[in-house]
Amino acid sequence: YSPDLQSGSNHLIGLLFDMNVLYEKTIFRLLKKQEPKFEKNNLKLSAQASKKFWNANTVRPDIVGEYNTIKDLSKKIFIVDTKWKIPYDNAPSAVDLKQMFTYNIHFGARKSILMYPYIEGSRNLNGFFEKSVSINPLYKKHSCSTYFIEIFDSMGNIRKDAGVDFLTSLIETDEE
Repeated sequence: YSPDLQSGSNHLIGLLFDMNVLYEKTIFRLLKKQEPKFEKNNLKLSAQASKKFWNANTVRPDIVGEYNTIKDLSKKIFIVDTKWKIPYDNAPSAVDLKQMFTYNIHFGARKSILMYPYIEGSRNLNGFFEKSVSINPLYKKHSCSTYFIEIFDSMGNIRKDAGVDFLTSLIETDEE
């Protein structure tokens, strides 16, 4: 039972849950439902893929995506990390950017995306990480973007097509 701040004659059951976990799982399921629409690219999404990082510590992005470009059939990897928060000035924090940099390097991704819930006035940002001395030349231009996804329609229901625009724009930029 939840603690009452005011006395009353009825007991209430309090439900507490981690919104970050709920948001992460919702986004994964919404994106995973869109995989068949990208069958020609052989899109595969996986949740919570883990790689060793340091001693017994691991890194584990929320979503790892793989697909093949139609143009040259090259394999592309991208990372999506969901964030149940609104970033200040639409810009990701330095901690979040360092996390995405690490994910890119450890998972062989050239793109990573910080996915936030959409609010009025939010806008997506794109940026490239600076060159690093000891990193494979392949990563001279690896990037991180922000994406604000609208998961609810005007009636407050979850949009079944949420994520289609995101996946389409992500994959089509490699086709051009």
